[in-house]
Amino acid sequence: MVLEADELKALIESAVSSALAAQRDNFEEKLKEIETFKEIEIIPRRHCDKSLD
Repeated sequence: MVLEADELKALIESAVSSALAAQRDNFEEKLKEIETFKEIEIIPRRHCDKSLD
């Protein structure tokens, strides 16, 4: 397969664009997970049932 410079440039730009979009989507998903985690009330261990230790 032989590509002209413009074709190669377009192929690289497309690949980079796709990779960046995937990273952005992953970042947004992780951010949602963090926001959800912030809403969870964490109960200190000393308040837990001692029989679980």
